[in-house]
Amino acid sequence: MTERPALGATQHAALTRLRAAEQAAVTTLMSRLGGASPSLAQLYASPENAGKSPATIAGWFVDDLDQTMDELGSRGVVFEQYAQPGIKTDSRGIFDAGRFRAAWVKDPDGNTMALTEVSG
Repeated sequence: MTERPALGATQHAALTRLRAAEQAAVTTLMSRLGGASPSLAQLYASPENAGKSPATIAGWFVDDLDQTMDELGSRGVVFEQYAQPGIKTDSRGIFDAGRFRAAWVKDPDGNTMALTEVSG
């Protein structure tokens, strides 16, 4: 398997053609996912399907779920609460499965995304 190159001039030019708000969001996503060598994610504008999936559409593994939630919460992010068979979150929105802990958020379109911390 070949490693993808870091963000090149063509990809950077494509990003700069995005509206300012979209550019900031995509650039942040790429830098957070990839560190020194960004991972690329394709984002599709599909307003007619936004927020319609009942399932989690994306997820990120984090080293420290509490710290990540504190940081996001300080920026106004609200965490989902679940009380259903198999998934019950605590007052902060954390589901503790023993081997992992997870929390979910919704984006402005209603899409659900997960943050997961794997134990030891």
